[in-house]
Amino acid sequence: MINTHVQKHFDDLARKGVWADLYTDSNGKVNAETWSFLVRVKYVMGLIDRYAGSGPILDVGCGTAPIARAICAMGREYVGIDFAESMVNAARGN
Repeated sequence: MINTHVQKHFDDLARKGVWADLYTDSNGKVNAETWSFLVRVKYVMGLIDRYAGSGPILDVGCGTAPIARAICAMGREYVGIDFAESMVNAARGN
C-alpha cells in the first residue's frame, strides 16, 4: 500500500514545479545549484551507454523524468514509473 501522505507530498511538489528547479533556473539556465544534477545525469548516461542491454530503460521513481529525452536521444526506449501521479503527468509534459 502506498503511503498517502508521501504521495500527497510529492504530488504537491510536482504541482509547484519544485523539481524543475533542480535542472535549470527560472530562466532555463544552468547555475551552480543545478550543475551537480547535470554532472550526475552525465554519469548515469555513461553507465547506461556502457552497461545497459538493448532493452528499455526503466526509471523507477522517475519524478518529472528529466533524463527521458537524453535516453530517447540515444535511441533507447524509456519507461518511467512513479507513485505520485502528478510527477508522471509532469513527466509526460517534458
